[in-house]
Amino acid sequence: MDEERTALHALAPLENLRRLASGPTISEMDGMTQYEFDALIQRQLEASGFQTLHRAPRVIEIVRSGQRGLVYCANAQDPGRGGMIHLRHVVAARRLLEDDDFSSLLLIGNQPYVSRAALRHMESMPCALHHIDRYELQQWIEWGTPVCTVIDL
Repeated sequence: MDEERTALHALAPLENLRRLASGPTISEMDGMTQYEFDALIQRQLEASGFQTLHRAPRVIEIVRSGQRGLVYCANAQDPGRGGMIHLRHVVAARRLLEDDDFSSLLLIGNQPYVSRAALRHMESMPCALHHIDRYELQQWIEWGTPVCTVIDL
């Protein structure tokens, strides 16, 4: 009983944020073009205290406290229930990391799952890797939960 009460108390702040949501909904994000999605993520990163540079479609460079990181937006329009981040997204992000000296990678996706091959590849990444999945994306963008604690910059 005490564990359930503790779990409910932990959910209360998230529920309050959800009720007061002011950002675009996850459904609206699903309908965004790549450019719109990248711009949304870039604005939210800047609001979270990062300096940003949109390098290419899906790719945003972030800087904070002299540390450089890379954000890869692996989003899909209308991802569906079985949508997943595939190995090709992780490989593309890794190639970008190898071209420059980045200390971390943030992989953001609006899909609910990550393929097994992509997970295996993510485990072998040479840098700090953080993944924001569909649920965390909704909390960050739609509900306004801070994302700064996720990124080690």
